[in-house]
Amino acid sequence: MIKKFLYSVAAVTLIACAALSSCTSNKQPKAEPMFTAADTTQVLALADSVMSAFAQKNFDGAFSRIYEIGPDQLEFITPDNRKALAEQFTAFPVLRYKLESMTWTNTYDVKLVYSYEFFDKPEGDNLPNTMRITFAPQRLNKKWYLALEKKSTL
Repeated sequence: MIKKFLYSVAAVTLIACAALSSCTSNKQPKAEPMFTAADTTQVLALADSVMSAFAQKNFDGAFSRIYEIGPDQLEFITPDNRKALAEQFTAFPVLRYKLESMTWTNTYDVKLVYSYEFFDKPEGDNLPNTMRITFAPQRLNKKWYLALEKKSTL
């Protein structure tokens, strides 16, 4: 009986030792950052190139780099929206622009808000001379695309 007990204790001890020795370090792989400095640089350069094109009244150049978020994919801006934006930027031209805010919430929620002056005003004048445009950059296959936030300017 004592022999059986000793064999049982030895078996349990061996199983426990085997289980413990088979455990390796519980290190988690290093998580990749959701956004890197390169992402920020790419998105800001893309947005700046679009705002610069608007300032130069190069609407085709701006529209060639702006997309709309469709139901399942990014799409080029529709002809109707191109026309409406061209009319808006003709009536309210971009004289100067600046980045107002940049929000990186998650992969699917990135926002850039730019304000732009559309006429010069005397110092101390309280008449508003700025408008805003909001971009929603999208990353697909490790490449950034600049989407226009729905109804951001119209």
